Amino acid sequence: MRDIAEDCTVVSEALLHSAYSVAAPNTELLQRLVALRDLVDEAIRVVVVRQRAQGEPLADLAPIANRTEDRLRKKYDPPSVDRALATRRRPTPVTYTPNTAAALTPAETGLITGEHYTSSFRGLSLRHGAFTHHEPVSGAWLRSMASKAARTRTVSVHLELPSGIVTLHSRLVGDVFFHPAIPAGTQSLSA
Repeated sequence: MRDIAEDCTVVSEALLHSAYSVAAPNTELLQRLVALRDLVDEAIRVVVVRQRAQGEPLADLAPIANRTEDRLRKKYDPPSVDRALATRRRPTPVTYTPNTAAALTPAETGLITGEHYTSSFRGLSLRHGAFTHHEPVSGAWLRSMASKAARTRTVSVHLELPSGIVTLHSRLVGDVFFHPAIPAGTQSLSA
């Protein structure tokens, strides 16, 4: 059970990093969610078999699992759960990389061609918890800022194509995302 709980933590951390990345593909998010769901299902199997092995009634678990006592007995057969545990593989920890796009040099910051962007910063506050700050910025300001930032050793500038998302990455501050602004009158799909 301890291994499964640790695996849930590994997958949850990877999901958290993906969820904080504005550019994370939905396929990656869904893969992490499905992996977490599978681990939770596996943990439920272990708890039900453990309850049976301790001689405790399954009636105690039935309302929590939202299943009948008979269904728990049939669905979580101890020999099949033991076989599954014997062949299980633990997930590998995911190394978090803030951005897969290559860092821009000062000369390449001219590739940032949009006229308007929206800044998006996700952070944590001791007082208020997680927060997201949005701010409109001009393309000229962003190109100037990116050119200055690309000259420093502590900040890197990334341009993701074809989306046009610009990321300023700093180990001290984290990632600040700049999304190309959608022209007025154009509708977008958002989650």
